[in-house]
Amino acid sequence: LCERQPDSPQGYRLRRHALWQNITSTPQAESDGRTPLAAVSADMVADYHAQLGSADMALWQQVEKSVLLAPYWLDGHCLSAQTALRLGYKQ
Repeated sequence: LCERQPDSPQGYRLRRHALWQNITSTPQAESDGRTPLAAVSADMVADYHAQLGSADMALWQQVEKSVLLAPYWLDGHCLSAQTALRLGYKQ
């Protein structure tokens, strides 16, 4: 739905609902706050930010894929929204 109708927020809402519906608690953490979850690569994040100035659908799809693989990457959700705005999708 997201790929066929990128201007419709419905697909992204459904995707987020499917992603978060089974998450009922925070990830297990060590006493220092570290979790066993792998961080999103700093190089990948830097690359996404570098491409944001000339955002295109390919970037948005890459960010969305990363968010699906790392749902706790909250900055990624924000980056997806920023990419959508850059592409002219206001909803």
